[in-house]
Order: sequence, then structure tokens, then C-alpha cells
Amino acid sequence: MQGMISRSWQRLVVFMFRLTPRFLSKWIVYIVKPKYVIAVVALVADDAGRLLVLHHTYGKKYRWRFPGGIMERHERPFETAERELREEANMVVKAKQLITIVDGYATLDIAVYCELVNELPFVPNAEVDDLRWIHPDERELSLPTEQMEIWNVLKEMNP
Repeated sequence: MQGMISRSWQRLVVFMFRLTPRFLSKWIVYIVKPKYVIAVVALVADDAGRLLVLHHTYGKKYRWRFPGGIMERHERPFETAERELREEANMVVKAKQLITIVDGYATLDIAVYCELVNELPFVPNAEVDDLRWIHPDERELSLPTEQMEIWNVLKEMNP
């Protein structure tokens, strides 16, 4: 009985959407559906296979994190990864491959693998005051949960 009511309700909603002007149906979907801020996590490896992590100046917990940030309007994930590494770590990279997508605490995180093109001298800034290259087997850093998910995907890709 529960399934029949649910299906009937669904049919009614679909029927009503057909009658609704497109702009109104888009607005209704926008209001009703959950929204995410889209962030990009940039994964960069050096010649020794170590991954770049940055020490952020904000937050009380999980200050060591992979580079990345919020995607700007009209920006693509690869562009965000390249921009964030330039801003945070003074590195020139070429985004190469989408690794995974993770549901973060308040964001939808897109992990992108980037190839290091040029590592300029690091200059501490308002967001980041240190950087470190860590081997994938190291467990000394405590990463946020969503970044641990990305870490585990990377380990599965390169056992």
C-alpha cells in the first residue's frame, strides 16, 4: 500500500510539472533540492611519489590538508585546481585527471590529480603557512574525513 501511494504521488508531481512553465519548475527544484558548494581538492605528487599537503592557518582541527578550495562561478574543476595551487603554494601545475568525488561536510569535493610543472619558492600567505611532501604510507598526519576518503581511493589505485 505504501508503495502505491508513493507512486501515485510521484505521478501527480510529474503531471503537475508538465503543466508548469519551465522557469517555475526550475525555481521549485532549486528551492526544494539540497545545495552544495563545490570544492576542488588538488593532488600533486613529486618525483619521489610523495603527495603535497599544506598547513592552513585557519581552523582548529585538521590544519594539514591537501591543497584546494571553492570553485568560482564559471570555473571548471581543473581550472580551480590550477588556480588554488598557484595561490596557496606558488606552484604551476597542469590538472590531468579526475580521481573521485566525495561528499564533504558542507561541500561536494572533486579530487583532481595534477602534474607539477614548476615549483616556485614557497611564500607563506594568509591561508597557508607551511607545506610538506608526504609519502603515501605515512600516517602521521590527521586529515579531515573527506580527505581521508580521497587518500584511501589513491591507495587503492596505487597499492
